[in-house]
Amino acid sequence: MSDAILVLQLDHRNLSKVLDLIQQQVTYMIKNDPVNYRLLASAFEYLSDYPEQCHHPKEDVVYRKLLSRFPDMTESLKDLAGEHEKMAIQTRELSSAIAEAPHQSWAANDGLADRMWAFLDSYRGHMLME
Repeated sequence: MSDAILVLQLDHRNLSKVLDLIQQQVTYMIKNDPVNYRLLASAFEYLSDYPEQCHHPKEDVVYRKLLSRFPDMTESLKDLAGEHEKMAIQTRELSSAIAEAPHQSWAANDGLADRMWAFLDSYRGHMLME
């Protein structure tokens, strides 16, 4: 296995740990237990910065190489790149919602928990597809 693939797998393991941390806080939110919003904000800051600046550029190199060898994969890889943009938008939106959450009612945070749960499912599904 190439070093590039190993690095991408390591990135995915680290991203999974961040997603696990977010899931733990969402579980607290659902149970109406104390939530560490600073921790959530930091996790979403990481998800906003690291993938776009470091991880996705590495994937793009691998995607280009795959396309040169297997041109029939064009549609599949285009879908993955499109998902990166969709996830970046969701991450920014949730990051803003997290900043407001400590000032919101329990009911508003319940809606936030649902959105975050869907985000976690989507993010994990995307990484599995990759």
